[in-house]
Amino acid sequence: MPSHLAIVLITGTPPSIDQENHQRSVLTWMEAHKIDHKVVDGADVSQKELRDELFAISGQRGKYPQVFLSNKTDKTEFIGLFDEVQSLVENNDVNAPGVKNFKGVFEPAKNT
Repeated sequence: MPSHLAIVLITGTPPSIDQENHQRSVLTWMEAHKIDHKVVDGADVSQKELRDELFAISGQRGKYPQVFLSNKTDKTEFIGLFDEVQSLVENNDVNAPGVKNFKGVFEPAKNT
């Protein structure tokens, strides 16, 4: 069982096709790389408290999708919005010092 959990904050009512596609892409990357993740719907009233906690961590209120990495106990780190996560995916084949990639960032949440 992975030591971490990725959290993907989306909205169930995306205002544009682009945003809907971005949300779908992030979820597809999580599935394709076997990343243990939880989806939080920012439009769901029952998830408002968690949504607000995530907004406070990211400082990005009302922007979707947002991606986080949680150690499942007391620390949740904001990874980025769609563009940042897409850059991580694009850097997957780069093995250079100081270059972050999707595999490296989400390794603690990878299901084996």
